[in-house]
Amino acid sequence: FSLEISDRILESILALDKEARKKEDFRVLEKGLQYALSVFAAFLPEEGFELFKKYGEVKDLSIDKIIKSNMTKARLTKKYPEKTAEILTLLEQE
Repeated sequence: FSLEISDRILESILALDKEARKKEDFRVLEKGLQYALSVFAAFLPEEGFELFKKYGEVKDLSIDKIIKSNMTKARLTKKYPEKTAEILTLLEQE
């Protein structure tokens, strides 16, 4: 459920304009997602990394920031170093 809701939230972020992304409520959401997604992915790694890959291919600055932050969390880097490296490489591609 948490990954499904996260998917919907990330999808809705893509529809936001620059002004909406400057608001405090968006910054709070962004900070929360920078932490929470890795918690969800640690519990369901296959589905979690699929979500990271899906949005890593989108090339949106806010989404990239959220995904990159999650890829630095020890709960993922220690257990899934290859997968986190793969997602980080994907984020670096243009």
